[in-house]
Amino acid sequence: MTTAVAEHWASGDVYGRIVTALHAAGKSLDALTIEDLAPVDHFHARGLPATIELGDSLPARAGDHLLDVGCGLGGRLATSPGASVAGSAAST
Repeated sequence: MTTAVAEHWASGDVYGRIVTALHAAGKSLDALTIEDLAPVDHFHARGLPATIELGDSLPARAGDHLLDVGCGLGGRLATSPGASVAGSAAST
């Protein structure tokens, strides 16, 4: 599995393709939102809706510390009000 993830992200210029697609969609790199990045960030079953559902089901409160394993670009858990969120993602 680790090799497959590394090969996926190492094939071609992924960053360049994402930036090109964002520009083509009229998005400014200086004002991106989580929703703008969702198509390239949520590579799992049900995509962004599943991430939102999971985040909303957490009993996170102000002052809580959360670890978002597989956070990708930061995603939904980073928006938990008052909670401190640390993320960990696969890297090549």
